[in-house]
Amino acid sequence: MTNSDNWTLPVDGTEQGLPYIEIAPGVRLYDVRGRYSDTFGASRTEKIGYTIHHDAIPMVAGGIDGDLARLNAIHRYHTQSNGWGGIGYHRVISPAGRTYLIGGSGTQRAHVAGLNHLWIGYCFMGDWSNSRPPEAAMHALRTMIQWETDQRGVGMYMRPHKALNLGATVCPGGWAATDAWESIVLRPSEVLVLPQGEFLPEPTVAPSAAPPDVAAARVALDSAAAALKAARAALGG
Repeated sequence: MTNSDNWTLPVDGTEQGLPYIEIAPGVRLYDVRGRYSDTFGASRTEKIGYTIHHDAIPMVAGGIDGDLARLNAIHRYHTQSNGWGGIGYHRVISPAGRTYLIGGSGTQRAHVAGLNHLWIGYCFMGDWSNSRPPEAAMHALRTMIQWETDQRGVGMYMRPHKALNLGATVCPGGWAATDAWESIVLRPSEVLVLPQGEFLPEPTVAPSAAPPDVAAARVALDSAAAALKAARAALGG
């Protein structure tokens, strides 16, 4: 998978009229791209990782109808209030663990100010400021990002939104500790373990070579993380 892929996916079935593929037992990716206006174009660079968000509006697990109502609300807000070309995330995960494909990984959407060309955006429906998303949703995230990393064939970073737009947001909530995510690199075919609030294990397999512009972005990101740690240490935090 590269940024040039058009996300033409094999269909395993349909549910309430939505085509889906079965990523793993009980984990489905529903294609809803045709339901919403979308004028986002292709990214100018390869993506280097995944950014995790929440939509910050309370929600409990329910059926597909409730999920689609929430997607409709997100679309209205992003297009009418923000003036964007569509839903700003690439994937959206419901509290029940259903994942919705909003746009291909190669599109440059609107979820990380100034860095949208580098990151694939995953968003949890619901407000998880003070609690962890339900395990069904966390399992879907684990499964989806590992599957996507396997498809891409290279190591991918993973960051909470608040780590990339420091001071501008607390998204996706307190459960996503910035420090615990700074060393995360997902590798193809590596099992990702998500204990409470942290991502482990430390990777042991080197990622494939990346294009020069992506490699430079990764070096810059690592340098920024190191500087942030040093600043915290100097402040006694």
